[in-house]
Formats: sequence, structure tokens, C-alpha cells
Amino acid sequence: MIEAGIRFYSASNTNTITNNTITNHNYYGILLRSDSTGNCVYRNDVIDNDVNAEDTYGGNAFNSSNIGNYWGDYTGSDTDDDGIGDIPYDISGEGGSKDYLPSIERFGDPCLVVYLFYFFFCFFFPSFFDLAPLVLSYSYIFQLWQDPLIN
Repeated sequence: MIEAGIRFYSASNTNTITNNTITNHNYYGILLRSDSTGNCVYRNDVIDNDVNAEDTYGGNAFNSSNIGNYWGDYTGSDTDDDGIGDIPYDISGEGGSKDYLPSIERFGDPCLVVYLFYFFFCFFFPSFFDLAPLVLSYSYIFQLWQDPLIN
């Protein structure tokens, strides 16, 4: 069984975790253990994990200067309607970490954005595109997002 969607152990330092959907893990969505510090975790959708995030050491940032993460179990409110929760999201573990700028809305799937962008241009400018690729499967679009050089 997989312990975590994303996990850092033993001095995994100064990494950036961003633009991910981390969901449905039986233990942890994000796990930062031992002396892993200086990591920045932001702009992720973290949903339906037993523990969405745990930081056992501290010294990690769970938001950038503009935005944090979407947490599926966040119960705070957004009274000023700026899309950022008014109360920080507590990260489990002895590190005492918080996401000070939790997002109220999911960031969504970047593959869908690529598909919609492609569809828009195919629809309005059909002479520039071959319309046949519009029947591409979701998995192929995901592969294109991961590696745009796929044939």
C-alpha cells in the first residue's frame, strides 16, 4: 500500500510541490518527514486523503506569497470573497505548519484547460487546425500535457 501521494524523507530540502491533484490516499496526501525543510507547497488540490498533509519537522511553507492549496476538508470561510480562506489550514504533525492562504476553490485539472483552449481555437479558427483530434481521449490529453512531443 502506498503511504503517501507525495512524501519527502531525510533531508529532502528546498523543493517545490505545485500544480498537483493529490487525492484518495489511505494514509497521507503529502508527507514531509525527518529533517525535510525549506520546501514550498502551493497551488495543489488535496482531497479525500486520510490525512491531507503532515509535516513532522517544520520549516516548510504550505503557501506562496499569493496563494496556498485547496484542502478538501477546509471548513473556514471567505468573508471578503477574495478566494482565500480567512482562517489558516492546520497541517498535521509536530512541525506546527499552516497554510496561511488556503484556496476556497479547486485549481482544477490543467488537462481540461488545455482541452478547452484547443477546442476554442478549433471551433473559431477551423482552417488552422485539423478537427479530428477533438475526439482524443482524456488520457491522451493528459499525456500531451505531460510530454508535448508525443506523436
